[in-house]
Amino acid sequence: MSQFLSVEAAVKLGADGVVCMAFPGSEFEHLTLPYQARIGEEAEKWGVALLVEALPRGFDRSSWTGTNLAAAARIAAEWGADMVKTAFTNADDFRMVTSENYIPMVILGGEKAADERQVLESVREALDAGAAGVAMGRNIWQHPHPERITAAVAALIHGNATVDEALKLLK
Repeated sequence: MSQFLSVEAAVKLGADGVVCMAFPGSEFEHLTLPYQARIGEEAEKWGVALLVEALPRGFDRSSWTGTNLAAAARIAAEWGADMVKTAFTNADDFRMVTSENYIPMVILGGEKAADERQVLESVREALDAGAAGVAMGRNIWQHPHPERITAAVAALIHGNATVDEALKLLK
């Protein structure tokens, strides 16, 4: 096994957690689910958290229904995830995801949003539907002021701020 694909290698670099992908129902299911199971066993052995990005049928967005997202998240949980990162489609679907799972669910950041309000509204809706937080990339690091958008998202998550309150942190 490559040293860059092991939990041990991550621990040696100082990691407190690792992440992998799982695509139940996709053409890659036979690769991603056993890989997740192996990484989960290693993570437990080394005492680090495992975040699994679980997406039904991979990146086939037409299958991202509440039922399918909840099932993919549940599979990830039952195969060793400590936390699941999955798509946020709408509040009703995400309520199904969070109500049918017993570990924390976070939303993925998704595609680059058209504006800051859209990002913050999605985060607020997801939190109100039971999300434990976010695992966000491009909507932070591609923002002209990453520190400000990070503060705004953190205010929503940790301060229970409204979208309008969070938007004020961007000025």
